[in-house]
Amino acid sequence: MSIESASDAYRGQYENEEAFAMQYVEDSGLLDDVPSEVVRYFDYEQYASDLFCGDFTEHDGHVFSNC
Repeated sequence: MSIESASDAYRGQYENEEAFAMQYVEDSGLLDDVPSEVVRYFDYEQYASDLFCGDFTEHDGHVFSNC
């Protein structure tokens, strides 16, 4: 991976994968049209697990896109 491609793939530093998933959901608007009564049941831990099974990689708190 080149420095340029790593820079393009860099998504920031996060405390953990779940914190990244929470920010990702907020930034993407994934739950914007979902009623708040339902949003509170969203499983960010499981969603983070799914994200880091292929789309993203974490190294020492730094997150990179694999896409």
